[in-house]
Amino acid sequence: MKKLISAAAVLLLMQATNSCQLNEDLNGSIAGNQQSSSGGGNAAALLTGVYNSMRGPFEGNVNVFGLSEVTTDERIMPTRGPDWDDNGVWRQLHLHQWDANHSQVKNTFDGLNGIVFAATDMLRFNPTTQQQAEARFLRAFAMYWELDMFNQVPY
Repeated sequence: MKKLISAAAVLLLMQATNSCQLNEDLNGSIAGNQQSSSGGGNAAALLTGVYNSMRGPFEGNVNVFGLSEVTTDERIMPTRGPDWDDNGVWRQLHLHQWDANHSQVKNTFDGLNGIVFAATDMLRFNPTTQQQAEARFLRAFAMYWELDMFNQVPY
């Protein structure tokens, strides 16, 4: 028994002495030399990213559309057997038995906040007047839906 304990102690000591440290500087912003000084260069790519981030919450029959329609009597998702019901996801929404951990509620909230973040982040990189107006509109549009659906906009 003593041999087993001493062997385990030696292994733990070796593990502790051989552990390495990783020191990284993670910077989440674009460096000054990566920005376009005339405006509009990288901001155009970021604006495209804002438009692309709108796909998640607004495309298809889930997220904004599903959350705003299935929770009322305007739309009912069909259940045609055990695999069509999505384990009661849509039934929970229709019967108003969801909470903040429900996948549709969480995905919609996260997607709308993603649009707000992408538009606000894009405005930091010297956009043209047109790009700035588009980003502000898209941010306001996402905030409108977030306020309408969740009664709050973390800003």
